Parts: sequence; C-alpha cells; structure tokens
Amino acid sequence: MNILKPDQITPLYIQLANAIRTQIEDETLKYGDKIPSESQLMEIYNVSRITVRKSIEFLVEEGLLLKRQGKGTFVAFPEFSEQMCASPITGSFTDAFLQLNMVPTTRIISQVLQKASPTAAKRLNIEAETPIVYISRVRYINDYPAVFEEDFFTAEYDFLLKMDLEDKSLLGIIFHTMNQKPSHFHDTFQVKHANSIHAQLLEVAPSFPLLHVSQIIFQNSSKVLYYNEQFVRSDVYKYTVKST
Repeated sequence: MNILKPDQITPLYIQLANAIRTQIEDETLKYGDKIPSESQLMEIYNVSRITVRKSIEFLVEEGLLLKRQGKGTFVAFPEFSEQMCASPITGSFTDAFLQLNMVPTTRIISQVLQKASPTAAKRLNIEAETPIVYISRVRYINDYPAVFEEDFFTAEYDFLLKMDLEDKSLLGIIFHTMNQKPSHFHDTFQVKHANSIHAQLLEVAPSFPLLHVSQIIFQNSSKVLYYNEQFVRSDVYKYTVKST
C-alpha cells in the first residue's frame, strides 16, 4: 500500500499528484491508460475523496490527465497542434495528423440531403431552402474525440452521400473525384460552451468550453467549395496560426 506523509509541509493532494506524475514519467501509466478510480486511489493511498479529486483536477489543469465524460480519467496524449498558415490549404485533418505519426479516425453521425438554413445559404452563396449536402462527424486523434464537425456542400456534391466517408479526407475525395482543391479559407474563432449533443459526442461535461471554428473554404476567389462548423475540445487540441 502506498502511504503518503500527512506530516509533511507539502499538501496531500500535491503528494498524490506527484505520485501519479511519477508513474506517468516512468511509463507505469502510459499515454491513453485509464488511471484508477477515485475509490481505488483512496484505498491505495489512504486519502480522502476530496484529496483525490483535488489531485486529479490539478493534473488535468497541468495537461497530464484527461477526463472523458462517463468513462473515467486517462493519461493525456501530448497536446495536438494543427498549424494554419495564411496561404492556400495544402492538406487536411487526416493528412496533418498522419504526418505527426498520430492516428486520425472519423465517425460519421449524419450524411443526408437537406434544405439550406439561412446561415448555410449565406455561407454557400445560394438561396435559402435550396437542397444541400450535410455531413456531421466526430474526429478522433489516437481514439480521443477531439472535434465535432458539420460540413455543408451544394447539391453538386451529392455523390458524397453514397460514399463511405469513415476515416476519409473530404478534401482528398473531392480532389480525386472532381479535381478540385481549395485556394484559400476564411475562419472565425470564438469560445462556446458544449450543449448536450456536443457533450455526448465529445465525452465532456455540459457547458465545457469548446473552441468554435466557422470555416469557409474557397475553390477560387469567388466560388465557395464548402463550409463547416467545428467544435473543438480545448483540452486536447490547439490551432497555431502562422503568417507567410
């Protein structure tokens, strides 16, 4: 049994956090491993639930642990970073993380033809109520849900409705099918709190802060290729913007 030392100046929750950190550093606990439950940690280290919770929150804030709603607490992977340059898009989510030797995967939630909302119509430069292709999906990095994404295309891309899009790059499919690639993009960033749907799909608590990215992808100076709305977990993913 691992007994902490309550007579030390260092608070017990810090001692426990240090003990868990040591197990991560010596790879007793590896990236992606689930750590013992609160009750197990209480028994192992002979401490209170309050101490355990403070230790876990301390390590979550430090970025060493990651909570997954309804599944427990896990050793966090190194922070994921996608670089966005002020030049034409040359890759995709899939390509970016394959180049980093990480495993990007995708789960399709919706893949339907629907009527364009006023917002979608404005982004795509079409009339409201016009049929459009709507695709929603969850993007994972090394099995961690990182992004919930909604993609909106004009009806000329209805071939996407018949394709298997699991773990596929939409940009890659469009390039190989129609020989089209993006020339530039326009992004708007803001913080939004997870609603019940986001919370369930991204395995976070309701009201968890998400980075909301509204992105319009252009084929040329005037034609919109498509646009999307991304809801990004702020604890596992970050954007780096570089000017060129």
